[in-house]
Amino acid sequence: MLPLLANPFTTVALFLWLAGEMNFSEWNRQALKASFYFYVFAIMMVA
Repeated sequence: MLPLLANPFTTVALFLWLAGEMNFSEWNRQALKASFYFYVFAIMMVA
């Protein structure tokens, strides 16, 4: 999991690959969830 967080290009490519068959609303919801979880993870790493 750490290499995915450390390398944003890999993370973007993986997300696009996994979201290939999603419609726009599903894609948007998953992107929002991923952003939120990353934000929480980053805050916990700093705190």
